[in-house]
Amino acid sequence: MSDRQLGENAEARLDSRAMAAWNRAGNMARDVEADVVTRGKFKYVVLRDSHRVVAVYRVRNNGFLRALRRPPKALLADKKEKTQ
Repeated sequence: MSDRQLGENAEARLDSRAMAAWNRAGNMARDVEADVVTRGKFKYVVLRDSHRVVAVYRVRNNGFLRALRRPPKALLADKKEKTQ
């Protein structure tokens, strides 16, 4: 499922799908914000609370979300720059 197939609200749908996956994993989603970030040829959905990155999902070519065990260092560097 590509972005064209998702329609105009592709990023909003990715956000809600990532939040649903986070909840299905047994986590409480209080005050968690979702951002869609593109790095090179990859697209990620980053879930953050007020203190840290809680989950990162990579958007695969077919539109499925894949949970990453460790977020890419480039995504963590962006968070450090925003807080300074």
